[in-house]
This record gives sequence, structure tokens and C-alpha cells, in this order.
Amino acid sequence: MRVGGPLDMNTHMGAVNSEPQLMQNLKYVEMAQAEGGQVVTGGGRILTDTGGYYMAPTVVTGVTPEATLTQKEVFGPVLGVTPFETEDEAVRLANSTVYGLAGAVWTSNLSRAHRLVRAVRTGVMHVNTYGGADGTVPLGGVGQSGNGHDKSLHALEKYVNLKTAWIKL
Repeated sequence: MRVGGPLDMNTHMGAVNSEPQLMQNLKYVEMAQAEGGQVVTGGGRILTDTGGYYMAPTVVTGVTPEATLTQKEVFGPVLGVTPFETEDEAVRLANSTVYGLAGAVWTSNLSRAHRLVRAVRTGVMHVNTYGGADGTVPLGGVGQSGNGHDKSLHALEKYVNLKTAWIKL
């Protein structure tokens, strides 16, 4: 994954949005290690000569369901890996936080993909891909990951109050 300037067509990932966010992301990696996780790639700030807030894509293995990295929403290039044995266990793990912005599953089984899209509580679910944006579909989370949806006509629902009236004549 190539990290760099957002206007470079060869870039896959740009900078973190601010220095405080970058510092928070690096702190999450430190906490993951303190809680028993192992950084297998990344984990640090990169491209400091650019003046941007770049972080190496990071993968941390050995992350438990109770770990801070699992239970918090990390807005940075940090992936925590938690092993599981069954599909049901994977769903329980995915749904074990108060957050639910986005999730992903990689599978060659289309029936499994549909089951997991239904079962995992997220506003966005990716199958065999991650990322991408389209202004014609809503973007929003569930639980503590958001209130309402942005983008598309569904975003207008945030600005209206629906009302039900029951009248007996």
C-alpha cells in the first residue's frame, strides 16, 4: 500500500487529518502492544519530511476482544487481528463493541457474504474489498458511530422530523 500525497495517482492512502489524530493513532498502537498485541508491520510515523501527518499502514496481531484496539474507533491505518473459529464467533466479535461504522468480510461463498452483511451491525459493509465512496448511497454508522447518514438523498432525513398522527373520526 503506497502512502503519499493525495494528488498522486499512485497513492493508495494519504495523510491522517491532523497531528492530534496521528498522535492518538500512535498511542493506540502503543496500547495494543502493552495489552499483548504484536505489531507485524507499520506502527510508526512516516514521510516526516513532507510536513504531513503520515502513518505507516499498521497490522497488530494477538488482539483480544477486550483490547482497547478492539473496543475503540481508531480513525487511522491500524488493523487489529483477532482469531476466530466459526462464523458465529466472528459475528459476535464484530458486534461486541458499541461502535458500528464499517466492517468487511473476505469470502468466496456468496451465501456467507449475504449472511454476514445482515448479521454484522454496521452502517457500511464491504465484501472482498474495502474503501471506496459513492455519493449516491448513504454513509453512516450504527450505535456510537453516528446519528443519521450523510451523502445521497437519505442525508436529507436528518433535517426533517417525521410525525405519526392517529385520529379517530
